[in-house]
Amino acid sequence: MKQELVEDQEAQQARDGEITELKAIVQTLMGQVKGKGKVSDPTPEASGAGGGNPPPRPRRRAAGAPGGG
Repeated sequence: MKQELVEDQEAQQARDGEITELKAIVQTLMGQVKGKGKVSDPTPEASGAGGGNPPPRPRRRAAGAPGGG
């Protein structure tokens, strides 16, 4: 029974070490993602809000053209 407890504690310590490493990796990756967002933030265009340019104006037909008015 005591041996199982020692093995469980060692396994827990190993998992804790892996969790610490994974947290450090995630923090590094999040820093890289945030850094890229500052350089070129695609969210306004990706959200469907448009690129800030208005739609083109409709063309008017010339007075002498067929169907023109």
